[in-house]
Amino acid sequence: YVASFYWAVQSITTVGYGDLQSESVEGRLVASLAMTLGGFAFSWLISSILAVANPDAKKQEQQETIQYVLGFLRNNNLPVETASRVLGFYRKKGFHFDEKHMMGTLPYQLRLEIFNHLYQHVVKRVHLFKDRDEELISEVCMMVYPSHTAQWEMIYQKGDHAEDMYIVVDGAVSMLVDLNSRFVVRGHLTNKSEAQKSVVTVFRQGATFGELTVLGVEKRTEYALASEPVKLLVMSGKKFAAMLDAYPEMRMVFLIHALTRLVKFQTERTQDWTLRQTGLENLIDPNTGRI
Repeated sequence: YVASFYWAVQSITTVGYGDLQSESVEGRLVASLAMTLGGFAFSWLISSILAVANPDAKKQEQQETIQYVLGFLRNNNLPVETASRVLGFYRKKGFHFDEKHMMGTLPYQLRLEIFNHLYQHVVKRVHLFKDRDEELISEVCMMVYPSHTAQWEMIYQKGDHAEDMYIVVDGAVSMLVDLNSRFVVRGHLTNKSEAQKSVVTVFRQGATFGELTVLGVEKRTEYALASEPVKLLVMSGKKFAAMLDAYPEMRMVFLIHALTRLVKFQTERTQDWTLRQTGLENLIDPNTGRI
């Protein structure tokens, strides 16, 4: 085996077989290591020489960056003033990025303007955020990111780890309290007629769901199904809960909203379990066992 490995390294690194050959196992292992390290060193040297020999490489990378930014600004129809400031910032920087990285490297004020432009009109339509001050709306806009789910795909399933809450931008999301798991294959619903029997409500534009994660519930208690192709805004439950600490009035509104959903869409057994998960078991009437 060692002899075969030694021969393979000689061939791959194109060192050749030469007049001197290692005969011992130890010698062949040391020689193989030396040839491998030499190959890496030679590759690094060649790439460095090519970088020096091509002075336009950095300029080309900057141009690609600007083109990427232009595509992002064009696709999202950002205001001219904001777009000009974003371009000015990246002309100075000139490094490669993806969209998420791009947003993360922008100054706070520019990010705020972009997120407000992209999501403020959607967030303001949500019942929870209607008539709220601009500062709160802006904070929510900074937390969300878009997501798309194809029709008959599961957004999440009962028992899944709960991390995010969702805002429906377009399309429809059906909530199911019970569903046979054999009808879901790799997150895709296979028996649509059977699923329709378990639907308790359908959420459309401006609706929110998955709110119980904000109260500290760690497992999903229902199924969320894209009954139409759906566009969502996704928000971290932990981040939203931290934001509510600064808005006590909003926290109370959210708590009432979440508990109303709990009573309307879940069984008494699930309600009891959920309230104990969130530390709100004192809301259960000891006589009736209900909220």
